[in-house]
Amino acid sequence: MTLEAIYFISQIVAVIAILASLIFVGLQVRQSNRAAVQANRLAKADMTLTSWSVTSATALEIYSTPEGADLMQRALYGAAPLSEAEKLRFSVNMALILGAMEACDGLWRQGLFDDLSYQRLLRSLVFYFRSPRMRKWWTLSRKDLFIPPFSDVIDEIAASAEAKSHPPKEEGPQS
Repeated sequence: MTLEAIYFISQIVAVIAILASLIFVGLQVRQSNRAAVQANRLAKADMTLTSWSVTSATALEIYSTPEGADLMQRALYGAAPLSEAEKLRFSVNMALILGAMEACDGLWRQGLFDDLSYQRLLRSLVFYFRSPRMRKWWTLSRKDLFIPPFSDVIDEIAASAEAKSHPPKEEGPQS
């Protein structure tokens, strides 16, 4: 075997080794990407669960006592005026609830909160905005306490609730 043949054989072996290395690196990158995607899913699930827990704990704290539940029932669905202290408690309660929701909204916009859970949170807000007192509170508080894009989303919920509370009047028969 000549030196030239040995040189060509060594070149072929080197090319095969390089190709094998590239294939191995490609497989490693693919495996790393899968692991990163799975880690992101787990982090998103954990963030969603933690956010749900905070939001639920906030609502539970507000409604856990008979006095708190009574206040919220009267504030949301009663027509009688509230005392100044009750107005303050209602305002703080709603700021806490919507503040927790705004935090979830921010996480969702960053891709750190589950889409279905986010939609569920928004649907839960509809019940609050059926209340005229809640809509009035929102109108007075939104600019001081909340920022877009969250406030824009809530504006849509409030407008939809307002429209549903005042269905369009039917016109009489035309002559």
